[in-house]
Amino acid sequence: MKDLLKLIKIGHYEFPVEISKEAKDLVRNLLILKPEDRLTLPEILNHPWMKEPGEDSETETESEAESKESTPAEFKSDDI
Repeated sequence: MKDLLKLIKIGHYEFPVEISKEAKDLVRNLLILKPEDRLTLPEILNHPWMKEPGEDSETETESEAESKESTPAEFKSDDI
């Protein structure tokens, strides 16, 4: 378990195959290394995975979503 936590802290993790695309997107955006780049609470609550089927939601543009994708980033030891 400690090894998994270390990998998450540096931005390296994998999803089980059975996780939906929307769930993966939400988790990726929650595990972004730089806190200022993570989703805000309103963005989390408005995320498609958090919505009931058929419920309207504000959608961000594809470029906004891509800019928030999780990629390993430089970090300082005090970020861990």
